[in-house]
Amino acid sequence: MNKSTVTILGEDKNEIILKVFPASAEKPIGSVVLIHGLAEHSERYQHFTDFLNENGFDAYIYDLRGHGRDTKFELLGSIREKNGHRFLVSDAVSVLNYVHDNNRGRKLVLFGHDFGSVIGQNVIQVCEHPDVCVFCGTPYMSSVKSSYVSFMCGLVGTFKGKSHYSPYLSRLMNYHKSFSDISNRTAYDWLSRDNAVVGSYINDAYAGFVCTAAYYSDVIRLIRNACSPSAIKHIRRDMRIIFMSGSHDPISGYGQGVTTLFNIYQKLGFTESDCIIYDEARHELLNEICKEDVMNDILSSVV
Repeated sequence: MNKSTVTILGEDKNEIILKVFPASAEKPIGSVVLIHGLAEHSERYQHFTDFLNENGFDAYIYDLRGHGRDTKFELLGSIREKNGHRFLVSDAVSVLNYVHDNNRGRKLVLFGHDFGSVIGQNVIQVCEHPDVCVFCGTPYMSSVKSSYVSFMCGLVGTFKGKSHYSPYLSRLMNYHKSFSDISNRTAYDWLSRDNAVVGSYINDAYAGFVCTAAYYSDVIRLIRNACSPSAIKHIRRDMRIIFMSGSHDPISGYGQGVTTLFNIYQKLGFTESDCIIYDEARHELLNEICKEDVMNDILSSVV
């Protein structure tokens, strides 16, 4: 593994520490920018960056604001009280601009998991750099559900403060209340059928944390925009967009929510879009027992 880091300044001069994993190939196929999910961190993607390197892609990943092992523990899950959503998107655009200007290959791929896929869907509304986008385990919310969650985020922020760490909003944001019908071994079995992965997540102090009311408000705002047909219309129609989910992934509505989102793209004329549902797979496809199939499917979609 040949890793380096680059410091990029965000729109508000915030330092983004971009981790760079170059492929050994003299002429790589291209570059993949990875955006991780909510309440986790970039180091959980080492096996995927290794896979990308072995198959001719440079890989880039950074930690979202309020995330990562370089973040002070007491600041995990926190973000500025106003316009956090704007800077989550602009950070990703800054990273894509850098990678685009320094791409050693012919393709630029954007990969997002969970909330990272939501950020990615917002990014491509304002940035045309990616040739291919792969969105795994993406949330989908109906307008009714998202309006209710948004209202409750505002309510908690008003009465408890926007910097209040809210277990209530954490539970409200979670879609896996009924997952005990499938497995009740631990509270995190919805992540993967691989028990070792679940155990590692539970024992990782930098994963699974509660966020502030402001952060949850920004999350729901970006989800609503990602699911909005009027916002999706701003995306370049010929961009190849791949949605991937497990049929037992509660975050993407057990495959049904992400299919609804995919159908919106289809109706809007995104002929290069596709949706892959993995039977019985759960939320973290890159950490599932079928992860080799998933990674190979990603590779075949982007080369």
